[in-house]
Amino acid sequence: MKANEPLVSIVIPARNAASELELCLKAIRSLNRDDVEVIVVDDASTDKTPEIADRFNCKILKQERQQGPGAARNRGSREASANIILFIDSDIIINKVTIPLIIKTLSPEGVTAVVGMLDTDMPYRNISSQYFNLRKHYDYLLINDDLKNLYTSVTAIKKDIFLKAGGFNESYTGASVEDAELGRRLVRLGHRIKLNKDIKVTHMKKHTLTSLIKSDFMRAASFIKFLIRERLSGNIMKEKRFVSFRIGALGTVSIVPLMILSLILLPFFSLGHTAFYLCLFLFFTANFGFLRFTAGIVGWRMNILMPFMIMLDSLAIFAGILFGVSTFIMGNRY
Repeated sequence: MKANEPLVSIVIPARNAASELELCLKAIRSLNRDDVEVIVVDDASTDKTPEIADRFNCKILKQERQQGPGAARNRGSREASANIILFIDSDIIINKVTIPLIIKTLSPEGVTAVVGMLDTDMPYRNISSQYFNLRKHYDYLLINDDLKNLYTSVTAIKKDIFLKAGGFNESYTGASVEDAELGRRLVRLGHRIKLNKDIKVTHMKKHTLTSLIKSDFMRAASFIKFLIRERLSGNIMKEKRFVSFRIGALGTVSIVPLMILSLILLPFFSLGHTAFYLCLFLFFTANFGFLRFTAGIVGWRMNILMPFMIMLDSLAIFAGILFGVSTFIMGNRY
């Protein structure tokens, strides 16, 4: 590293992010680190996002038109001065141990990227926000140290390898599966992605039930298209499938529609009751670990609602999968 060259460049894609970006940047500046460069890539915002970034003395890159977070991260990476690039979203709050742990994790030879996870503590107490945050935390809690996906809420990677790999696929114009695609591409190239569960960041995203369902519907549609493309190209055969999803969550996506179908068929088939109770048993068995985990954090009153949240979310994911498959068949590959 050259003299006066930053040790880490933090790249933050931002699109109409004025409401949360200030807290994100305030947390970074409170670290008082002179060896950290902050780059905000404004993805053609129509609010005060660039003005807020300017107040915190960031390097601001402005996109002429909205191109999505993948393209924004690629541009920020090209202009980064450090050899370690930390990607975070504009609604993420890092803390004093985030950067030291990233540098330590990336130090050993062979480790190309490091991924952190969401903290269990977050400012919004409504059920939709808590469910999303705790589900993400729990899913990563069950994963071994090595990953085949990236998670760009908090991911750091060596710049030279990132650029050599081609960066994010800019065909994904929304917040989609561009991180998963890049992660698998890096692994196929022989690189190692390490999960460090001590790197925990606060997520400032406030979800409503509508925004949660819409988000998971669209991500499921994008992810199933990604898996189909992987299958057609032969890449998926070389990797463990669904590496970053707990088995219970995957099973639930199938169980919940069957449970609803068995309810509908109750008046017509004598085995309808048996099928319904079997599905109900499988549902709680598959999600027992997650429900026990959330009970210790949100308390039993809110936890009573968690099974219903899982059911609604599973239906959204199931519908997203069907939508993704059907649109893929009709020619919409992304």
